[in-house]
Amino acid sequence: MRSGKTARLAFLDGIRALAAFYVVLDHHITDMGSRLPTLLQRATFWMGFGHYAVDVFIVLSGYCLMLPIDRDNGGRMPGGVLQYLRRRSLRILPPYFAALALSLLVIWAMHRPDHVTPGDLVTHLLVVHNFSSRWIWSINPPLWSVAVEWQIYFAFPLLLLPAWRRLGAVGCVGLGLCLGMLPHFLLAPGNNFDWSFPWYLGLFGMGMAAVVETHRKLGDRPDGWYRRVCLMAAAAAFIIVAFSTWRGNKLYQHNYVMDILMGLATAAALTWCGRHSLDQRAANPPLLRFISSKPLTMLGAMSFSLYLIHVPVWWMLEPVVSRLAPSPLRELAFRMLVGVPVAILISYAFYRCIERPCMVRRDRASKPQSQTPRSSAKAKAKTEEPAIA
Repeated sequence: MRSGKTARLAFLDGIRALAAFYVVLDHHITDMGSRLPTLLQRATFWMGFGHYAVDVFIVLSGYCLMLPIDRDNGGRMPGGVLQYLRRRSLRILPPYFAALALSLLVIWAMHRPDHVTPGDLVTHLLVVHNFSSRWIWSINPPLWSVAVEWQIYFAFPLLLLPAWRRLGAVGCVGLGLCLGMLPHFLLAPGNNFDWSFPWYLGLFGMGMAAVVETHRKLGDRPDGWYRRVCLMAAAAAFIIVAFSTWRGNKLYQHNYVMDILMGLATAAALTWCGRHSLDQRAANPPLLRFISSKPLTMLGAMSFSLYLIHVPVWWMLEPVVSRLAPSPLRELAFRMLVGVPVAILISYAFYRCIERPCMVRRDRASKPQSQTPRSSAKAKAKTEEPAIA
């Protein structure tokens, strides 16, 4: 199971692409809100749950960062904790700060500097803006999840990996969920950090557990049986989440329950995809071939950039839409046919100019001199992409 297709798990990029694209659609739909006609509100209802895409990103992050540890290093972090943190810093922080600078520039150009307080600016520079509900959504709202993921990066080697070694995959997930839920149950509503979703620590652990299940040996039992179990578990959890999104559903009122269900669904789906991708004896099913298709993997490569800057890109287009598309129907068409493609094009430029060079510098600094930066960057990009797209 560890040979053959382990060299490239293309479905990881495909899932990033789908999740990032869904977040972009969600922000356009929710931004219009009640201005849409009732029929269109109902037709686009399914686009309004971008938060669950962040659930997918967090589980995916645990999966990607755990892959080289479980597969090649016997449970040890390649290069040690300091090199890991250095690599994560080079991968996440330069694009994040570039997106922050772009957002501030657009806000200033649109004569809205009063929308940014000193607290907003300082906490975003320190990447701790998720510590307060006053700061978390300011400047560029999608940046909240970058702060959450950045903090989980420290918990990974210091807390989750030791728990995984001593307690196993289930114990690691359980510890992450228990610690993440403590503020919710111990602190008063409004001060319990629910806005920052601290239980994401457990979802990250689910991604780690999915790696273990991807490489799990079944002995004499057929692997097809186990893959079907994973697929049915993923489908069941996704269906529960989908039905729970209807208004008035009590389950939907508890964010942590929905996020845990979505995390379990994603972990089961990643296990199903991973076991299929590593098994050379059978052809991949159509769904996996679609997720691993070249258009999606190309979009997935730049999905972090798309996630970071699609909101300020739309801010730049708002004056245009106010003149050309005064009605809600025309605005929706403009957003879908112009706003989304423009965001993808500008994100690609951002990726080529900022994100990709940072990846090359990261790999040049950490790989042996015998390997070229270009080959190194390609190798590491296979698994060590950020979760947030």
